[in-house]
Amino acid sequence: MGQNLSEKRPWNEYSRSQHLSSAEIAEQLIGNGFCPIPVKAKTKKPAFNDWPTRAFQPSDFKNSCSVGLKTGNGLIGLDIDHYDHIVVQQIRNEAERYFGVGLARIGQPPKILLLYRCDFITKKQTLKLAPSGKAPEGKSEALEILAKGQQAVVSGIHPETNAPYFWETVEPWDIAAGQLGRLPQIRENEWTAFLAHVQETFGQTLKTTSKHDIKQSLNLNSSGDEHRAENFHSNHETSLEEVEEILSYLDPSCGYDTWLSVTMGVKSLGEQFYGTWLSWSSKGTNHESNVDPRKWYAVSTVGGISFGTVCQMAREGGADLSAIAKKYKSKNDTEKTILKGDVEGKVNTAKPEIEPLLQDDPVDLWDNFDPPKLPE
Repeated sequence: MGQNLSEKRPWNEYSRSQHLSSAEIAEQLIGNGFCPIPVKAKTKKPAFNDWPTRAFQPSDFKNSCSVGLKTGNGLIGLDIDHYDHIVVQQIRNEAERYFGVGLARIGQPPKILLLYRCDFITKKQTLKLAPSGKAPEGKSEALEILAKGQQAVVSGIHPETNAPYFWETVEPWDIAAGQLGRLPQIRENEWTAFLAHVQETFGQTLKTTSKHDIKQSLNLNSSGDEHRAENFHSNHETSLEEVEEILSYLDPSCGYDTWLSVTMGVKSLGEQFYGTWLSWSSKGTNHESNVDPRKWYAVSTVGGISFGTVCQMAREGGADLSAIAKKYKSKNDTEKTILKGDVEGKVNTAKPEIEPLLQDDPVDLWDNFDPPKLPE
Protein backbone atom coordinates (compact mmCIF):
# COMPACT_ATOMS: atom_id res chain seq x y z
CA MET A 1 0.00 0.00 0.00
CA GLY A 2 1.42 3.45 -0.95
CA GLN A 3 2.45 6.09 1.54
CA ASN A 4 -0.14 8.67 2.57
CA LEU A 5 0.84 12.11 1.25
CA SER A 6 0.06 13.68 4.64
CA GLU A 7 2.40 11.42 6.63
CA LYS A 8 5.63 13.17 7.54
CA ARG A 9 8.73 11.03 7.30
CA PRO A 10 11.17 10.49 10.17
CA TRP A 11 14.10 12.92 10.22
CA ASN A 12 16.66 10.29 9.22
CA GLU A 13 14.74 9.47 6.03
CA TYR A 14 14.90 12.97 4.55
CA SER A 15 18.34 12.38 3.04
CA ARG A 16 17.47 9.15 1.21
CA SER A 17 16.96 10.86 -2.16
CA GLN A 18 20.53 12.16 -2.06
CA HIS A 19 21.65 8.64 -2.96
CA LEU A 20 19.96 9.00 -6.36
CA SER A 21 21.67 10.69 -9.28
CA SER A 22 19.95 13.46 -11.25
CA ALA A 23 19.41 11.03 -14.12
CA GLU A 24 17.80 8.46 -11.80
CA ILE A 25 15.49 11.10 -10.31
CA ALA A 26 14.54 12.27 -13.81
CA GLU A 27 13.81 8.69 -14.89
CA GLN A 28 11.49 8.11 -11.95
CA LEU A 29 9.76 11.48 -12.49
CA ILE A 30 9.05 10.53 -16.10
CA GLY A 31 7.71 7.19 -14.95
CA ASN A 32 5.41 8.99 -12.49
CA GLY A 33 3.92 11.17 -15.24
CA PHE A 34 5.95 14.38 -14.73
CA CYS A 35 8.11 16.36 -17.17
CA PRO A 36 11.56 16.97 -15.62
CA ILE A 37 14.13 19.41 -17.00
CA PRO A 38 17.86 19.88 -16.29
CA VAL A 39 18.64 22.99 -14.23
CA LYS A 40 22.07 24.55 -13.77
CA ALA A 41 23.55 23.61 -10.39
CA LYS A 42 22.84 25.99 -7.49
CA THR A 43 20.58 28.17 -9.66
CA LYS A 44 16.95 28.23 -10.79
CA LYS A 45 17.94 28.60 -14.44
CA PRO A 46 17.14 25.78 -16.91
CA ALA A 47 20.23 24.34 -18.57
CA PHE A 48 18.65 24.46 -22.07
CA ASN A 49 16.92 27.42 -23.74
CA ASP A 50 14.37 25.20 -25.47
CA TRP A 51 13.19 23.63 -22.21
CA PRO A 52 9.51 24.72 -22.57
CA THR A 53 9.01 22.61 -25.69
CA ARG A 54 11.62 19.87 -25.30
CA ALA A 55 10.95 16.42 -23.84
CA PHE A 56 14.07 15.49 -21.89
CA GLN A 57 15.42 12.01 -21.36
CA PRO A 58 17.40 10.77 -18.33
CA SER A 59 20.58 10.90 -20.42
CA ASP A 60 20.19 14.70 -20.62
CA PHE A 61 20.76 15.02 -16.86
CA LYS A 62 24.37 15.32 -15.76
CA ASN A 63 25.28 14.38 -12.19
CA SER A 64 26.21 17.97 -11.34
CA CYS A 65 22.88 19.50 -12.44
CA SER A 66 19.75 20.14 -10.44
CA VAL A 67 16.37 18.80 -11.53
CA GLY A 68 13.41 21.00 -12.34
CA LEU A 69 9.79 20.14 -13.03
CA LYS A 70 7.61 21.69 -15.72
CA THR A 71 4.23 22.91 -14.56
CA GLY A 72 1.19 23.11 -16.84
CA ASN A 73 -0.67 20.40 -18.72
CA GLY A 74 -2.65 19.46 -15.64
CA LEU A 75 0.03 20.25 -13.00
CA ILE A 76 0.20 23.53 -11.06
CA GLY A 77 2.36 24.76 -8.22
CA LEU A 78 1.16 27.04 -5.42
CA ASP A 79 4.34 28.94 -4.55
CA ILE A 80 3.73 30.67 -1.21
CA ASP A 81 6.53 33.21 -1.47
CA HIS A 82 6.31 34.99 1.89
CA TYR A 83 8.78 35.55 4.72
CA ASP A 84 6.37 35.25 7.66
CA HIS A 85 5.99 31.61 8.65
CA ILE A 86 2.60 32.26 10.26
CA VAL A 87 1.17 33.65 7.00
CA VAL A 88 2.69 30.79 5.01
CA GLN A 89 1.23 28.19 7.35
CA GLN A 90 -2.22 29.79 7.31
CA ILE A 91 -2.34 29.93 3.50
CA ARG A 92 -1.15 26.34 3.35
CA ASN A 93 -3.83 25.31 5.84
CA GLU A 94 -6.49 26.90 3.63
CA ALA A 95 -5.13 25.18 0.52
CA GLU A 96 -5.23 21.80 2.23
CA ARG A 97 -8.70 22.51 3.62
CA TYR A 98 -10.08 23.27 0.15
CA PHE A 99 -8.04 20.90 -2.03
CA GLY A 100 -6.48 18.23 0.17
CA VAL A 101 -2.81 17.51 0.95
CA GLY A 102 -0.53 17.96 -2.05
CA LEU A 103 3.21 17.41 -2.29
CA ALA A 104 5.18 20.03 -0.35
CA ARG A 105 8.65 21.24 -1.37
CA ILE A 106 10.79 23.52 0.77
CA GLY A 107 13.84 25.42 -0.42
CA GLN A 108 14.11 28.55 1.70
CA PRO A 109 11.93 28.32 4.81
CA PRO A 110 9.33 29.50 5.54
CA LYS A 111 8.46 29.69 1.83
CA ILE A 112 6.92 26.54 0.39
CA LEU A 113 5.69 25.09 -2.91
CA LEU A 114 2.59 22.87 -3.04
CA LEU A 115 1.85 20.67 -6.08
CA TYR A 116 -1.70 19.91 -7.25
CA ARG A 117 -3.53 18.78 -10.38
CA CYS A 118 -5.66 21.38 -12.16
CA ASP A 119 -7.10 21.51 -15.68
CA PHE A 120 -8.55 25.04 -15.86
CA ILE A 121 -5.51 27.15 -14.80
CA THR A 122 -3.40 27.42 -17.94
CA LYS A 123 -1.03 30.32 -17.28
CA LYS A 124 0.84 31.79 -14.36
CA GLN A 125 -0.96 34.17 -12.00
CA THR A 126 0.30 36.25 -9.10
CA LEU A 127 -1.58 37.34 -6.00
CA LYS A 128 0.36 40.05 -4.19
CA LEU A 129 0.43 39.59 -0.42
CA ALA A 130 0.69 42.19 2.33
CA PRO A 131 4.39 42.68 3.11
CA SER A 132 5.74 41.05 6.25
CA GLY A 133 8.55 43.54 6.76
CA LYS A 134 10.99 40.61 6.77
CA ALA A 135 11.70 40.32 3.05
CA PRO A 136 15.21 41.20 1.83
CA GLU A 137 15.57 44.42 -0.10
CA GLY A 138 14.18 44.11 -3.60
CA LYS A 139 12.12 40.99 -2.83
CA SER A 140 8.33 41.08 -3.14
CA GLU A 141 5.94 38.69 -1.40
CA ALA A 142 3.18 36.92 -3.27
CA LEU A 143 1.25 33.73 -3.87
CA GLU A 144 2.39 32.61 -7.31
CA ILE A 145 0.41 30.02 -9.25
CA LEU A 146 2.87 28.24 -11.57
CA ALA A 147 1.28 26.82 -14.71
CA LYS A 148 2.22 26.41 -18.37
CA GLY A 149 5.56 27.99 -19.22
CA GLN A 150 6.98 27.80 -15.70
CA GLN A 151 9.15 25.33 -13.82
CA ALA A 152 10.24 24.71 -10.25
CA VAL A 153 13.42 23.10 -8.95
CA VAL A 154 12.60 19.83 -7.20
CA SER A 155 16.07 18.44 -6.45
CA GLY A 156 19.38 20.21 -5.95
CA ILE A 157 20.98 22.95 -3.87
CA HIS A 158 19.10 26.19 -3.21
CA PRO A 159 21.15 29.18 -4.48
CA GLU A 160 20.54 31.32 -1.39
CA THR A 161 20.59 28.83 1.49
CA ASN A 162 23.26 26.53 -0.02
CA ALA A 163 21.19 23.67 1.42
CA PRO A 164 19.30 20.95 -0.47
CA TYR A 165 15.68 21.36 -1.47
CA PHE A 166 13.58 18.84 0.41
CA TRP A 167 10.09 17.37 0.39
CA GLU A 168 8.16 17.34 3.63
CA THR A 169 6.16 14.19 2.89
CA VAL A 170 7.10 12.21 -0.22
CA GLU A 171 9.05 13.25 -3.30
CA PRO A 172 7.33 13.36 -6.71
CA TRP A 173 9.79 10.71 -7.90
CA ASP A 174 8.74 8.29 -5.15
CA ILE A 175 7.76 5.10 -6.96
CA ALA A 176 5.12 4.11 -4.42
CA ALA A 177 3.36 7.42 -3.73
CA GLY A 178 4.72 10.17 -5.99
CA GLN A 179 2.67 9.63 -9.14
CA LEU A 180 1.06 12.66 -10.76
CA GLY A 181 -2.29 10.89 -10.75
CA ARG A 182 -2.24 10.66 -6.94
CA LEU A 183 -2.17 14.44 -6.47
CA PRO A 184 -5.44 16.06 -5.35
CA GLN A 185 -7.48 17.59 -8.18
CA ILE A 186 -8.53 21.24 -7.75
CA ARG A 187 -12.14 22.04 -8.70
CA GLU A 188 -13.03 25.46 -10.05
CA ASN A 189 -15.55 26.38 -7.33
CA GLU A 190 -13.05 25.40 -4.62
CA TRP A 191 -10.36 27.45 -6.31
CA THR A 192 -12.59 30.55 -6.47
CA ALA A 193 -13.41 30.28 -2.76
CA PHE A 194 -9.76 29.69 -1.78
CA LEU A 195 -8.49 32.63 -3.83
CA ALA A 196 -11.16 34.96 -2.42
CA HIS A 197 -10.20 33.98 1.12
CA VAL A 198 -6.48 34.52 0.56
CA GLN A 199 -7.06 37.86 -1.15
CA GLU A 200 -9.36 39.10 1.61
CA THR A 201 -7.18 37.88 4.48
CA PHE A 202 -3.62 38.32 3.21
CA GLY A 203 -3.91 40.61 0.16
CA GLN A 204 -1.64 43.60 -0.30
CA THR A 205 -4.35 46.12 0.63
CA LEU A 206 -4.28 44.96 4.25
CA LYS A 207 -2.67 47.12 6.92
CA THR A 208 0.78 45.89 7.87
CA THR A 209 0.75 43.75 11.00
CA SER A 210 2.12 45.59 14.03
CA LYS A 211 5.22 44.45 15.86
CA HIS A 212 3.08 43.85 18.96
CA ASP A 213 0.75 41.53 17.06
CA ILE A 214 3.70 39.66 15.56
CA LYS A 215 5.25 39.12 18.99
CA GLN A 216 1.93 37.95 20.41
CA SER A 217 1.47 35.50 17.53
CA LEU A 218 4.96 34.08 17.96
CA ASN A 219 4.50 33.89 21.75
CA LEU A 220 7.98 35.27 22.33
CA ASN A 221 7.35 36.47 25.85
CA SER A 222 6.71 33.45 28.06
CA SER A 223 5.20 34.58 31.37
CA GLY A 224 6.03 31.24 33.01
CA ASP A 225 9.80 31.55 32.62
CA GLU A 226 11.34 33.51 35.49
CA HIS A 227 14.99 33.08 34.52
CA ARG A 228 17.06 36.23 34.27
CA ALA A 229 18.01 35.04 30.79
CA GLU A 230 14.34 35.13 29.76
CA ASN A 231 14.00 38.65 31.15
CA PHE A 232 17.11 39.66 29.21
CA HIS A 233 15.58 38.32 26.02
CA SER A 234 12.04 39.67 26.40
CA ASN A 235 12.98 43.22 27.38
CA HIS A 236 14.38 44.19 23.98
CA GLU A 237 14.28 43.30 20.30
CA THR A 238 16.80 40.65 19.30
CA SER A 239 18.96 41.19 16.20
CA LEU A 240 20.61 38.63 13.94
CA GLU A 241 24.04 39.73 15.15
CA GLU A 242 23.02 39.37 18.78
CA VAL A 243 21.73 35.83 18.24
CA GLU A 244 24.94 34.97 16.40
CA GLU A 245 27.05 36.15 19.33
CA ILE A 246 24.94 34.26 21.87
CA LEU A 247 25.17 31.07 19.81
CA SER A 248 28.96 31.43 19.71
CA TYR A 249 28.99 30.40 23.40
CA LEU A 250 27.26 27.09 22.57
CA ASP A 251 28.96 24.01 21.12
CA PRO A 252 27.17 22.89 17.92
CA SER A 253 28.55 19.39 18.60
CA CYS A 254 26.49 19.18 21.81
CA GLY A 255 24.14 16.31 22.64
CA TYR A 256 20.94 15.87 20.66
CA ASP A 257 18.59 17.12 23.41
CA THR A 258 20.62 20.30 23.87
CA TRP A 259 20.87 20.82 20.10
CA LEU A 260 17.11 20.38 19.75
CA SER A 261 16.42 22.89 22.54
CA VAL A 262 18.68 25.45 20.85
CA THR A 263 16.92 24.85 17.54
CA MET A 264 13.46 25.33 19.05
CA GLY A 265 14.59 28.39 21.01
CA VAL A 266 16.07 30.16 18.00
CA LYS A 267 13.09 29.23 15.81
CA SER A 268 10.76 30.81 18.37
CA LEU A 269 12.20 34.18 17.33
CA GLY A 270 11.00 33.73 13.76
CA GLU A 271 12.04 32.27 10.42
CA GLN A 272 14.36 35.21 9.70
CA PHE A 273 16.86 33.62 12.11
CA TYR A 274 17.08 30.42 10.04
CA GLY A 275 20.36 31.40 8.34
CA THR A 276 22.03 32.36 11.62
CA TRP A 277 20.98 29.07 13.22
CA LEU A 278 22.07 27.02 10.18
CA SER A 279 25.51 28.66 10.17
CA TRP A 280 25.93 27.65 13.82
CA SER A 281 24.51 24.13 13.49
CA SER A 282 26.49 23.23 10.37
CA LYS A 283 29.72 23.50 12.38
CA GLY A 284 28.71 20.49 14.48
CA THR A 285 30.75 17.33 13.92
CA ASN A 286 28.48 14.72 15.50
CA HIS A 287 25.53 14.92 13.11
CA GLU A 288 24.82 15.19 9.38
CA SER A 289 24.66 18.89 8.58
CA ASN A 290 22.84 18.21 5.30
CA VAL A 291 19.69 17.23 7.21
CA ASP A 292 19.77 20.26 9.53
CA PRO A 293 17.32 22.29 7.37
CA ARG A 294 14.75 19.48 7.58
CA LYS A 295 14.89 19.42 11.33
CA TRP A 296 14.45 23.20 11.56
CA TYR A 297 11.21 22.93 9.61
CA ALA A 298 10.04 19.84 11.48
CA VAL A 299 10.40 21.17 15.03
CA SER A 300 7.56 23.04 16.72
CA THR A 301 7.87 26.36 18.51
CA VAL A 302 5.15 25.29 20.93
CA GLY A 303 6.18 23.60 24.16
CA GLY A 304 7.70 26.17 26.48
CA ILE A 305 11.20 26.46 24.97
CA SER A 306 11.89 30.07 24.07
CA PHE A 307 15.04 31.95 23.18
CA GLY A 308 15.38 32.70 26.88
CA THR A 309 16.35 29.03 27.31
CA VAL A 310 19.13 29.52 24.76
CA CYS A 311 20.31 32.64 26.57
CA GLN A 312 20.45 30.70 29.85
CA MET A 313 22.60 28.03 28.17
CA ALA A 314 24.91 30.72 26.81
CA ARG A 315 25.25 32.31 30.23
CA GLU A 316 26.26 28.95 31.67
CA GLY A 317 28.81 28.77 28.86
CA GLY A 318 30.39 32.07 29.91
CA ALA A 319 28.32 34.69 28.09
CA ASP A 320 27.89 38.05 29.84
CA LEU A 321 24.29 38.72 28.89
CA SER A 322 24.28 42.23 30.35
CA ALA A 323 27.29 43.22 28.27
CA ILE A 324 25.78 41.71 25.14
CA ALA A 325 22.49 43.56 25.77
CA LYS A 326 24.29 46.89 26.15
CA LYS A 327 26.37 46.21 23.04
CA TYR A 328 23.33 45.87 20.80
CA LYS A 329 20.84 48.13 22.62
CA SER A 330 21.71 51.36 20.82
CA LYS A 331 21.63 49.72 17.42
CA ASN A 332 18.30 48.00 18.10
CA ASP A 333 16.75 51.20 19.46
CA THR A 334 17.82 53.07 16.34
CA GLU A 335 16.29 50.41 14.10
CA LYS A 336 13.12 50.42 16.21
CA THR A 337 12.74 54.19 15.75
CA ILE A 338 13.17 53.88 11.99
CA LEU A 339 10.65 51.06 11.74
CA LYS A 340 8.08 52.54 14.09
CA GLY A 341 6.17 54.50 11.48
CA ASP A 342 6.02 51.63 8.98
CA VAL A 343 5.41 48.66 11.28
CA GLU A 344 3.26 50.01 14.10
CA GLY A 345 0.47 51.42 11.98
CA LYS A 346 1.50 54.97 10.97
CA VAL A 347 -0.58 56.05 8.01
CA ASN A 348 1.30 56.51 4.75
CA THR A 349 -0.20 59.61 3.10
CA ALA A 350 1.42 58.90 -0.26
CA LYS A 351 -1.09 57.70 -2.83
CA PRO A 352 -0.21 54.09 -3.67
CA GLU A 353 0.00 52.86 -7.20
CA ILE A 354 -3.16 50.92 -7.98
CA GLU A 355 -2.53 47.44 -9.35
CA PRO A 356 -4.78 44.39 -9.63
CA LEU A 357 -4.12 42.02 -6.73
CA LEU A 358 -4.35 38.99 -9.00
CA GLN A 359 -2.56 39.34 -12.27
CA ASP A 360 -1.49 37.11 -15.12
CA ASP A 361 2.25 36.76 -15.46
CA PRO A 362 3.13 35.39 -18.90
CA VAL A 363 6.89 35.63 -18.36
CA ASP A 364 8.64 34.47 -15.21
CA LEU A 365 12.19 35.83 -15.27
CA TRP A 366 12.95 34.37 -11.87
CA ASP A 367 12.26 30.83 -13.12
CA ASN A 368 14.05 31.18 -16.44
CA PHE A 369 17.04 33.39 -15.64
CA ASP A 370 19.47 34.12 -12.84
CA PRO A 371 18.27 37.14 -10.80
CA PRO A 372 20.57 40.18 -10.83
CA LYS A 373 22.70 40.70 -7.76
CA LEU A 374 21.81 43.76 -5.73
CA PRO A 375 24.65 46.08 -4.60
CA GLU A 376 25.61 45.56 -1.00
